[in-house]
Amino acid sequence: MPLSLPQHPSHYQPVSPRAICFPRQLPGPQPSPASHAQAQSQPHMYPYASYVYMANNPSFAHFTADIGLPPSFSTYPPVIYQQPEQFHGSAASLVLPPFVTTPGANSALPTVAGSSSPHLVGGIGSSGAAIPSSVGGLVGAPAVVVNSASAQPNNKEWFEYLLQLAHSKYNSQDYSGALAILQELYNVNQTHLPTLLLLGCTCYSLNLHSLSIYYNKLILNLQPQFAEAYSNLGTTHRALAQNAAKSSPAPLASVNPGSDVSPVPTDPATNLQLAEHYYRVAISIRPKYWDASINLAGLLSTQGRWREAIDVYQAIESLIECEFLAEERFDTLTIAGVAANPAHAAVSPPDIDAVFAQLVFEREKHRRTRISFLEATGGVVPGQASGFTVERRRDLYFAKGNLFFALGDLAAAKQEYLKGLVSVGIDVASVFEGSKLPTIPPPTVTPEQVQALVKQRQLQPNASHHPTTSSILQTLAKIYQDANFSNMAIKFYYLSLGMFPTANTCNNLGILLAPQRIQESIRWYEVGLLLDPNHVHLYTNLGSALKDRGQLDEGISCYQRAIALHPDFYIALANLANVLKDLGRVDEAIRLYRRALDVKPDFVEAFCNYVNSLLFVCAWESRDENLRAIRDIVAKQLADGAKTTPRGVPTVLPFHTFTYSSLPVWMVREISRRNAERVFWNATTSTWFPGFPERPRSLATRALMAPGHLISNPVASASSSSVSAMSSGSSSAGVQQAAVSPQELAHALDRSLFYPYPYPLPPPAERISIGYISSDFTNHPLAHLMQSVFGMHDKSRFRVVCYSLSPSDNSPYRATIEAGADLFLDVSQWSTQQIVERIAQVDHIHVLCNLNGYTKGGRNEIFAARPAPIQIALMGFAGTMGAGRVNDPEHPDPADADPADAAGIVEDEGYAGDDDSDVVSGKPAGSMAAAAASSADEDLAFFDNLKTRWIDYMVVDEIACPQKFVCGEPLPADETVPAGKQLIERGPVAKDDDRNRIYTEAMIYMPHSFFVNDHRQGFREQEDGEIDRIIRELDAGAYGWPGAAASGIDQQHVPTVSRECEPNATPAEMQHWRKEQMRRLKMRHELFPWLAENTVVFANFNQLYKVDPDIFATWMRILQRVPNSILWLLRFPPAGEAHLRRRAVELVGEDTARRLIFTDVAPKHLHIHRGRVADIFLDTPECNAHTTAADILWSGTPIVTYPKYDFKMCSRVAASVAYATGNWRPGDRQYVAGADRSVHGMGVDLDLPRLRDANLLGHHMVVNSYQEYEDRAVALAQSIKWGWAPIAAWKPGVSRHAPPVPPLPARPAAEAAVAAFGAQVVFFPTPQRPTHILVPYGLALDLRFRLFMGRDTMPLFDTPRWVRNMEAGVQAVVARWERGLERVRRRNEMEVAEAHRLATHQQQQQQQQSQQQLASASQRSLSHRRSFGTASRCHWIADAAE
Repeated sequence: MPLSLPQHPSHYQPVSPRAICFPRQLPGPQPSPASHAQAQSQPHMYPYASYVYMANNPSFAHFTADIGLPPSFSTYPPVIYQQPEQFHGSAASLVLPPFVTTPGANSALPTVAGSSSPHLVGGIGSSGAAIPSSVGGLVGAPAVVVNSASAQPNNKEWFEYLLQLAHSKYNSQDYSGALAILQELYNVNQTHLPTLLLLGCTCYSLNLHSLSIYYNKLILNLQPQFAEAYSNLGTTHRALAQNAAKSSPAPLASVNPGSDVSPVPTDPATNLQLAEHYYRVAISIRPKYWDASINLAGLLSTQGRWREAIDVYQAIESLIECEFLAEERFDTLTIAGVAANPAHAAVSPPDIDAVFAQLVFEREKHRRTRISFLEATGGVVPGQASGFTVERRRDLYFAKGNLFFALGDLAAAKQEYLKGLVSVGIDVASVFEGSKLPTIPPPTVTPEQVQALVKQRQLQPNASHHPTTSSILQTLAKIYQDANFSNMAIKFYYLSLGMFPTANTCNNLGILLAPQRIQESIRWYEVGLLLDPNHVHLYTNLGSALKDRGQLDEGISCYQRAIALHPDFYIALANLANVLKDLGRVDEAIRLYRRALDVKPDFVEAFCNYVNSLLFVCAWESRDENLRAIRDIVAKQLADGAKTTPRGVPTVLPFHTFTYSSLPVWMVREISRRNAERVFWNATTSTWFPGFPERPRSLATRALMAPGHLISNPVASASSSSVSAMSSGSSSAGVQQAAVSPQELAHALDRSLFYPYPYPLPPPAERISIGYISSDFTNHPLAHLMQSVFGMHDKSRFRVVCYSLSPSDNSPYRATIEAGADLFLDVSQWSTQQIVERIAQVDHIHVLCNLNGYTKGGRNEIFAARPAPIQIALMGFAGTMGAGRVNDPEHPDPADADPADAAGIVEDEGYAGDDDSDVVSGKPAGSMAAAAASSADEDLAFFDNLKTRWIDYMVVDEIACPQKFVCGEPLPADETVPAGKQLIERGPVAKDDDRNRIYTEAMIYMPHSFFVNDHRQGFREQEDGEIDRIIRELDAGAYGWPGAAASGIDQQHVPTVSRECEPNATPAEMQHWRKEQMRRLKMRHELFPWLAENTVVFANFNQLYKVDPDIFATWMRILQRVPNSILWLLRFPPAGEAHLRRRAVELVGEDTARRLIFTDVAPKHLHIHRGRVADIFLDTPECNAHTTAADILWSGTPIVTYPKYDFKMCSRVAASVAYATGNWRPGDRQYVAGADRSVHGMGVDLDLPRLRDANLLGHHMVVNSYQEYEDRAVALAQSIKWGWAPIAAWKPGVSRHAPPVPPLPARPAAEAAVAAFGAQVVFFPTPQRPTHILVPYGLALDLRFRLFMGRDTMPLFDTPRWVRNMEAGVQAVVARWERGLERVRRRNEMEVAEAHRLATHQQQQQQQQSQQQLASASQRSLSHRRSFGTASRCHWIADAAE
């Protein structure tokens, strides 16, 4: 069902999408790219590609400008054959054999026997040429003398000379001269058929269609069975129909009264009917009449009568093929027939094609051998009399293939294309060799070689090196490309380029090579631009390749060049928009997306990016409608992508799911999984990847299943089966098996001892080697958070290696990380292969940590290649990587069965732990029962699932990622939803399946927050000289307690001290706290000098894409309820400000909307420290503040956060952080002795032992609904009051609460004095020598005090403590891995021994006996197969500080 996208903007004109893109014959020099007007008549002139290279970052992936053009149903031009000998015996010496032009080139023109090419004056459909005045003797026209040639009717030689001269003039396109001569000959002999034939052609060429019809009918009056005349009549009427359809009728010759020339019909329908009639009459007269058949098929094709056209082609083919022996005939061979053979029942489509190609090649070889013999011996060559030349055969098969393609019968289309290639001598069968290998084939021709050919002009077409042959190869390649058989497509593209290079072929080959061989891809794009300097597809794809290689400016220039050539080329528009959006130029990007959608409203990829960009600037006018469309698009793309290999990747990237509220849990999970599968495909199909070793048991199984114990190549099949399992789920049993030698089998069995790892495992070592991979070891939030982590590892137990995917920026963060690691490598210029082999073979990493995930700059293919035994994701991406199995009965994965299970072979008790069986305890394959296990069996399952999983663990905590959402985790019962609770975008979690779960990784649960930071080490406040002077003078007694004469202060003006202003603190804490209060007040008045001191400052410093209409409306209601408040946001990006201001006015009116304050984004250090200015930080529920939440809490500002989605990690990070801030202390006003959370009823809706403490600060900062969010923010704001506190209250021996003194005016904002730090009086008596400070107090300030004063001891900012806990987690997973590895090794050794035993059996009786023994063992062990257990894959880490 087609998707209906919202209209953006209203003036869009939708275009009906075509279901498929047809190949197009390119018979000669390539036309320049079509204009938009032309493209509208061919809706897929510039189709967006079904394959979009997946970039592993939150930036938008570029769109490939693929080539897929409608088929050309061009036909052979009508050919005037030499008349039979009985009509004019001497004519044979005057006329050359008939010439056949290439289909598609001037296809409607007649060619005269003896001419070298078709000719046209003015072109068909032009206004035509007036009848030359020199033409005499025409019917109804004056006579004229032809130069010096006088009429000599009795001179035979003179007649033949003039006829030959007329032929010569016709061939040189001197149609007027030819017509004058022919009329003289006609006047001499009006029954001479060759003269009449050439007259008809000449008149046709002059667009004198009525005269052409007249002369052909004269022929029929003389010889009613003259098939060529009927064919020419058909062609002429077809031309008349075309001219009428184009509204440019050809001129008609003036007809004298009494002339025999009749007027011709003018309406297209009548002419088409007559054309078809005359073609069919010609064929009935001569069934093997090639040209009439081809012309009739072409006519039917242009009318959309494709099946009838195919019947015409097949009729002429069969008639001519009958002249050949049965073993030489092509017409009796079909791919469907090959596929129907029971021997090929389990063979994949490319393998069927290979079998068919081999059969066709053998028949062609037999045919050519016999023809050569007949030619040598003077025998009659079959097909020769019918003109069934090599070229005609090729063109026939190409035309038939195009028709089958148009009908959607791709198998039949491939069959015809393969016949066409074999007919011109191409050994297509050899192209299929090695097609099952997962690696991209090596080039058979290089860009340099093709470029040299082009420059040297050495392209000399022949039967095989011909544009049509190249077009067949291109079309076949495109079929395989669209079916995701990329290797086959690449081979055919290479072959096409070696025969007849075209810009289109360079373009499509470059698309396929770009993911893995980008440099070669770029070279092909450049060669294509040499062939066609104005090829917009090539400029667009070259721009994308250059962008991916880091040459951003060059990439933008290519996009701009493509747009300059074609301003409405929507792929280039969208790609340029993608780049500008990533550069922060969102407004420009939105305009470009709109232009692209104006041209192509059904461009769903651009629509998705357009919607994301609108959200980025808070343009919410059609948000709900857009997000519903996004959901429908993702659902369709997931369903359609499930049918391809590898499975299709949705347009919406994992990172973008963070803010798409319309996506249910399963969609969010599957988006990550499809991206993970594509990453796996990219890595494991690379030429350098060694493949996963085959499990020994599988080798033994194949030994039993294959005839004669021929065992397939285990290395190749392991790679292909792993790719199949991950990407398409196809069973390896369906892969065509290739016999290998005993030596190859022995090598495979030796390698299987190391199952399942593709690279050697690290040797024994005293220390665990941890590798960290990131592109963000620069001035980046991740480096800000983790810069000290690497140096804090216990180097006596751990060796730390950092791999930087980005070059050094010479920042202090980079320097700190480099100094902290044992080894730091800049691998930004290394290939994936080099990095993988360094990790596995040189550095011998045990645990490899992914710090990027699906964020910008990540190279997840490194992890997909499995260079380390244990691979972990942490910090970089707040969601699942999706790199593992799930069991969702509503959205099942394709079948993934072990061949041994397919054979009914299961291991005995010694092989427990395999989870690949088809049936386990009566439950279907892939069920939760098959995935869960006892602790020991789960250890084995870790290894048996390794090929389909490239991230083993995530470092998380139970608030961020509740255990029930981990796929495969055992639960005691199905989830029960309390009455009144509404689940958001999911259903209840079932204990036996994963339909409402999301995380494919096992978890390492940290005791507090998973979110590490470096604030305690890296972001201390800088000292303020003025504040320090005041403190020093107070400590030195420069001025003392007010009331003494020394102070010179009038007692009546001493402020009243509020006893509630002072928190529960020691003198040292009070000194530190008072300095912080002074800093805060100073910075507050520097930022907002116009702000009254009793104003409550709400703030949010997130990027604006995280803001959604619901939370913004909540913020506006909060502002209404707290009149003395402002909301402080960042211009992040600036384009969002106008949209939010407009929305605020709509929601709460102009007066309240004025209290929405925007400032520019500040540098990191300033950003962290000015967070203290805010009173309350209001978080975003769709996607929380992550790094910003830690920044804010470090400044002491409390947050209010709502973990809206229980299954989305990105929505729960702030809650995780808030609950790592510690507790109230005994003596605090908020402290409740001995109470649990039920007393307050506050905090996150999650029952965990550590959350039962009622004194956790986090309970005051985490809520469970929008209403609770609003109420909590208002309550905190309204708790803030202001009072005077003595600065010297921390001095030893000074009472913290001075006696009451006469108060100042109640509203300090009314003071006329101007303090140095602001417009209000906040220091008393003077800002230079203050004794009192105006401070806020209340619950919000108590919370701030405890957050600020406890930040050096709370778990959130205790980086060394986090590192110790992380190390404990690493040690736990390594210990479990070692335990499982020992069991796997023992199992491998046992299975290798069994495989060797089976491989040595050569007698059928022994083979049967072995099968019986294994079957018996299977029955014995069935009760031992794994059933649903209670063991968890996760690890809970005890706090190192406890």
